[in-house]
Amino acid sequence: AVVSLARRRSFDRSIDRRRAMTSPSSTPSSTRVKLWDTNAGKKRYDDYATLFALARAIEKLERAYVRSAIADDEYERTCIELMGKFKTLRAVLLELGPGEGVPDLDAFFEAYGAHVPSARRRLEVGVPATLEHHAGRGGRASDRYANEAKYVAEATHCFITVLDTLKLDMRAKDQVAPALGDLLVALHKVTRVPKDFAGTAIVRKWMIKLDTMRASESFSEDEVRELLYEVENAYGEFMRILSSATS
Repeated sequence: AVVSLARRRSFDRSIDRRRAMTSPSSTPSSTRVKLWDTNAGKKRYDDYATLFALARAIEKLERAYVRSAIADDEYERTCIELMGKFKTLRAVLLELGPGEGVPDLDAFFEAYGAHVPSARRRLEVGVPATLEHHAGRGGRASDRYANEAKYVAEATHCFITVLDTLKLDMRAKDQVAPALGDLLVALHKVTRVPKDFAGTAIVRKWMIKLDTMRASESFSEDEVRELLYEVENAYGEFMRILSSATS
């Protein structure tokens, strides 16, 4: 927590410097400001630009979905791809160290003038709107039943994978995040799971925490114990929901 706080403060100071360098009141219109002096600095700002572009792409995709300008399947596939790329690049930037990564998305978007409220929310939710709201699930009753059975099996498998990962003492971000991400997506596919299911909120809470960690960082022993306890309870509640739905 101390390291995360120090990283955030360093990032905030870096943002303040960039604002001061590009402020109209402090920079004459005829003056060009060089943001880097090394190849490493240029690469960092190229990565910032790519992150910015990915956020804008997600924002446009969300607006296209709301206007029904894109098919549900295409939207869902593209949204998962863009969010995956965004989170991957953000994790890479976090590895750069204090003041160079992006620990706070809101500060990053504000500093670079990215007004992307829809993208910000989608990144926080972690799944496409079609899964969040169970949209695009029409068709014959037999097809819906077959799909639901498949989704229940997927969610059950994902729960077991997360639990096994933690019990095997695999606590690094790059070990835990994929399993939790798959579980979050799987839970949103099961229509019998209510929108206020506590397990979904628990998984999302830990995914948000993982998003602020570097790939090389790991959960502490206490965090693993807490996560294991919460996922086991969520799995038990998930099974109770399925049992009550079939009784």
